[in-house]
Amino acid sequence: MESLYCLPLGELREPLGAMAHADGIVVAYENVSDRERWVHWLEEICPGKPIFPARRRYGAVQGSNGELLGEPYPSFLAFCGLAEPGGFFRYAKSVLGAKAVVPFADHHAYTEHDMSGLWASAARVGATHLVCTEKDSHKIKNLFPALPQPCVVRLGYEFPDEFWYFLRDI
Repeated sequence: MESLYCLPLGELREPLGAMAHADGIVVAYENVSDRERWVHWLEEICPGKPIFPARRRYGAVQGSNGELLGEPYPSFLAFCGLAEPGGFFRYAKSVLGAKAVVPFADHHAYTEHDMSGLWASAARVGATHLVCTEKDSHKIKNLFPALPQPCVVRLGYEFPDEFWYFLRDI
């Protein structure tokens, strides 16, 4: 059985040419126009390969001690190191009420200076908590145990039923 790979390329992902060996392709998206653009492009470069759109869903917020947070949310400053942070920042502002957002480069290697700066920025805008993606949380969790840890937005994907049948049958 071949592995499934995903785009965009990044850490722990395969080069574009690996799709030639894949049984199917999963396209993660947040909005319909992104989904259509990616599917159309992939159909052109990988004719005949099954393509499965998987809608990205932002979910529960986990507190710094692992507890799930609910409304009313604390005041947040959101940060992340994603290639396309727009969806996360829209969620952080519209659903979580983030007072500010701070983007870092994709796969940013966080430093203690970065984390101290984020806490200082949070204080300036009246935020009491930092919030980030699971990806960013894993990058900083063990690096700075003496600093307060950020809250984490859980991320999930909604797959079409055809995807699960495909997995069962390959």
